Amino acid sequence: MIAYIGGILTVALLPSLTYAALLALLLLLLRFKRLRQSLLFYLLGVAVAAIWGAWQLHHRLPSSPQAQDLQISGLVDSLVQHDDQRQVFELAVLTVESDLPTHQRLRRIRLSVYHTDIRFGFGDEIKAVIRLRAPRGLHNPEARDTERYYLASGLDARGYIRTLVKHKPAESFGVGVVRMRVKNWLHEQFEPQAANTLSALIIGDRTGLDDQHWEWLRRTGTAHLLVVSGLHIAVMATLGWLFGRLIAVPLQLCGWMGCSRWLPTAAALLLATLYAALAGWGLPVQRAWLMLVVFLLGNWQLLSLSGWQRLKLSLLVIVSVQPLAILEPGLWLSFGAVALILWQLQQRRQQPLSCVWLRLPGEWWRLQLTLFAGMSLVMVMNFNQLSPAGIVMNLIAVPWISATIWALPVLLLLVLQWPDAATLLNWNLEMIWGLLQWAAQIPGLLLQVGRPSLTLLVLAILGSAIILLPLPFRIRAIALLPCLPLLVQPVSQPSRGHFNAWVFDVGQGQAILIETAEGRLLYDTGPGFGNGRSAFAYTVEPYLRSQARPELEWVVVSHADADHSGGFAALRQGYAIGTLLGGEELPNAQVQECRSGSWQIGNISFTLLDPFGDYADLSSNDRSCVLRVSNGRCSLLLTGDLSQSGEYRLLSSGKVEPVTWLVAGHHGSRDSTAGALLDYAMPEHVVISAGNGNRFGHPHADVIERIENRDIPWSSTARQGALLLKADSDSCSVISHRELKKRYWTAG
Repeated sequence: MIAYIGGILTVALLPSLTYAALLALLLLLLRFKRLRQSLLFYLLGVAVAAIWGAWQLHHRLPSSPQAQDLQISGLVDSLVQHDDQRQVFELAVLTVESDLPTHQRLRRIRLSVYHTDIRFGFGDEIKAVIRLRAPRGLHNPEARDTERYYLASGLDARGYIRTLVKHKPAESFGVGVVRMRVKNWLHEQFEPQAANTLSALIIGDRTGLDDQHWEWLRRTGTAHLLVVSGLHIAVMATLGWLFGRLIAVPLQLCGWMGCSRWLPTAAALLLATLYAALAGWGLPVQRAWLMLVVFLLGNWQLLSLSGWQRLKLSLLVIVSVQPLAILEPGLWLSFGAVALILWQLQQRRQQPLSCVWLRLPGEWWRLQLTLFAGMSLVMVMNFNQLSPAGIVMNLIAVPWISATIWALPVLLLLVLQWPDAATLLNWNLEMIWGLLQWAAQIPGLLLQVGRPSLTLLVLAILGSAIILLPLPFRIRAIALLPCLPLLVQPVSQPSRGHFNAWVFDVGQGQAILIETAEGRLLYDTGPGFGNGRSAFAYTVEPYLRSQARPELEWVVVSHADADHSGGFAALRQGYAIGTLLGGEELPNAQVQECRSGSWQIGNISFTLLDPFGDYADLSSNDRSCVLRVSNGRCSLLLTGDLSQSGEYRLLSSGKVEPVTWLVAGHHGSRDSTAGALLDYAMPEHVVISAGNGNRFGHPHADVIERIENRDIPWSSTARQGALLLKADSDSCSVISHRELKKRYWTAG
């Protein structure tokens, strides 16, 4: 088993599937009998994962700098997300008017529709001219790999509808239509918060929950309760099993003795399957359902498989069907939780039935402690956080949510007959959210933990293993000691006199984090969107969280344009800000002008350059803060969206010195990064922060021509993802995160 899973994991870490073929050379080792069996299972895992990956890539639209306009017909194959003036859904492709094989192979695409009065729904037939792109995502440190998600989900391209040729509402009555109608009915009958919560629990649609709700769930360690997965499938299977037992009793009295063995199992599997279909068969739901099938079939066929054997068999089935699931934290959280439950049950002594009920609260408490002790390392490694109060919250919330799910069929039927009964569910869910909101505000509830070193990780694993063993309490308490360094470990940071600058891949916007030995400065916060959300949460914040530092010593917002200041509200909500500088006023914030001044952080000099004396009649772009960062060996110049007029004023003031790196102004637009600036600043490398395939055409061809005519190397976040500028005492280097973390599914 370990060898087989090792083969699947190996392929998941390869930068190209070409290397999988080279692993066939290991067949030469088959002559060693001791290695033969393990090697064959390892190569089988390699073959399964490589064939699956090659098949998915075979259908994926190849990456191209230019979008393609194609006429495509298909069926809406998901619930439609309505967001301001945009609708988002997945389309199952029926026909593509193109002779190219790469177009004919498309199966499912993710589409957006803007500014239309037509409301699309599941099962609708669509024919439209679609501007299509490869499923390329943003690429940032510690952030979600969206390209892996696209590949695992079978999404071969993404795009938006340019011209709608035909729209035919759904006529068939399938599961998807039921999901859509359930969602609409929930929003008609319940308060918005209750309707969005029930949509998440019943049909797996979490789009209605806002960032505040997810923050409460994250801080209390209860996010898993609103993501349909193992817990919810298990709850429904248990309900089905009890229902099957209830039906089997009268049948046994009628002489059908054999039904007591298979009927509860069949009812459990049927109800869990129906619930999984209603929840949309997302990847976590598929994994939970497969695990349940393996566990239940052992009962049905009276196979002599222990719980541990069924758990291992479940893991083998899931990673064979979904090879990339091996990289998903959710998989290891689910299997880790089941393994810990089996371990807890194995340690429990047999008790008379009367004693079991008396000991149930104590057993439930011990189970929550076991889950916390066993899963803490998984949480630290994947989410950089620990929530000790999550023990108490799960102690209360898990049975509360489970009871709510069990009662939903009866309560929803009651609401159908008596709409006023919706008040009961509204009140129940309001109480749950009220509890989570209250708990989330408790100081010290959530511990942000930096990524541990290998030494600390090994010590913590040993400590956790001892804690889980059935040893005296005193010994297990001592085993906490090797786990404590995880909470106080020093955060990785540059040496004194060095600095790192992360130019994040935020799409069409800009966010740059400068790290020194004694503090950090964030220059701009990334783009914001019309619905109040921003890219900050999924581009910049994952890295900030991995550093486990709640404060940013300096924040500079170059100017108020949404593509530079859009993430400021999210930043201020989650982090303390020492000094805030800006080129323009920001809502509800005390901003100091960034016209001139200099300071040092960890022997790194920061200097503000002032191109204009009077800013009264200037455009927003020309109000941008201009910042120079230097450690004496490497230097960085940031100009925000400063126009060529501002650049010439900067040059005429004599404040521009040669730099190592220049971040191109205004994302590489034609009216910035003048040739004169390149000549005076003489950058060794130009960095451009722009979105892939953005509608403005950034970086402009004229800018690229100016750069290349001077033989200056350049990099763009649109092509290379996030860029790390490393300034040491003896070298200055540029590292592409897309290349550093390249996997076989990485676009470009």
